[in-house]
Amino acid sequence: MVNFRQTATPTPNVGERRSLSPIEKIATEILSTIFIMCRDDIFHDEDLYPVSTLDPRQAPLVLCHISSTLRNVARGTPLLWDTVSLHTTDLLSDKKMAAVRVLLGQSGNLPLTVDVIRVRSAPALASERLNTQFLPRIWEFLGRIQSLFLDISSQDIDLDSSGLPSSSSLVALRSLDIRMRGSGESGDSATPVLPAFLRFFRDAPSLRTLRLAGWLGRSAAEHMSHIFTAIFFPWQSLTNFISIVPCTTIAARDVLRLCPVLEVCEIANIDELDVHSQPVPCALHHVRSLRLSATGDRPFTGFFESFSFPKMLDLTLDPFVAPAHSLVELQHRSQFQLKRLHISGPRSTATELIELLRVLPNLEILILSQCDASGELYKAFIYHGLVASSSLSLTHLMQLTIEENFFALRWNGLHVVDNAAPIAEMAASSGTISRP
Repeated sequence: MVNFRQTATPTPNVGERRSLSPIEKIATEILSTIFIMCRDDIFHDEDLYPVSTLDPRQAPLVLCHISSTLRNVARGTPLLWDTVSLHTTDLLSDKKMAAVRVLLGQSGNLPLTVDVIRVRSAPALASERLNTQFLPRIWEFLGRIQSLFLDISSQDIDLDSSGLPSSSSLVALRSLDIRMRGSGESGDSATPVLPAFLRFFRDAPSLRTLRLAGWLGRSAAEHMSHIFTAIFFPWQSLTNFISIVPCTTIAARDVLRLCPVLEVCEIANIDELDVHSQPVPCALHHVRSLRLSATGDRPFTGFFESFSFPKMLDLTLDPFVAPAHSLVELQHRSQFQLKRLHISGPRSTATELIELLRVLPNLEILILSQCDASGELYKAFIYHGLVASSSLSLTHLMQLTIEENFFALRWNGLHVVDNAAPIAEMAASSGTISRP
């Protein structure tokens, strides 16, 4: 709470003059607690205050610039400094580099969350190497880093010098997010960065989440399987794996087989490569959510045939280039109780999709995007029980979305929210026409 008092100084005509009560009267321990609560903002109501509040990573620095008293309290509160964001530029002064170490040191012995985000200072410097002398300042705290986000260019790391230190035990690291950028349109120069980082972070026994993003060039996709499988990395401990780097179906298949306790998986930019051999199906007993996105229009040949997912609840395929029967076989092999299915651009016929949905009786959410068979599917839902050959019963379904071009049908379990009719021209009988 902030108290205001009227000063004894005569007030000018512009209005009453007020000032803050002396903050020195508040105990340091109470101030520290107030600072932490303000930073975490646990009471922020987004409905009442939709505008985002101060970034928690900026709050400690703001406090240090208000007054010397607040600065001393902030510096004496380690919890304020456990999350640090370093927006680096091409030109980083020695003074600022020295401040990095001081900044990280404020957190005492607490686990650290560190974001290193590259910010170019000018277009003319686009080809210049980032001053990476601050990186050793970060490596000094590797034993305490719990979450690390690196947004860097391939030019920022000199793999032949001391850009990366010799690997040490990263006992606290639980989340690693690497965003790589190539130097040119092809992005091929970024390719060596990924294996270098995977080797560096190989000794992280507590790692649970790995996110990889970046454009490495089309030629890199064919090498991803080798990069994933030939480099020793703690895949066996991952529970969350998100990859948005180009890879082939083989690479996606091979990396999943290395992650026995994986729970959430998202792999995008899959470029099809013919699979010549099929391994014995691997059961991933912990996968709850699987999202796959392809760059081409060829089926995921041999991918689903390589796995079973007994605990899978959420499946997203964008686009849905796999044959519908491959998912039917996957369900028979896995016996999962799927709750949510989102498929985009399915090429299967309505009959094939209906057969797929019939083996998924526990669906609660179904989303079909850019679905050419939307008309027939619409009939299957609307006229359930009237046409035995096309009827479809999903007794647990609570949300249904069928989209085609600029129109959509949405149903929330109680009524049709909006019914767009080039879908079988049945809007008049069950809803109103609208655009999503």
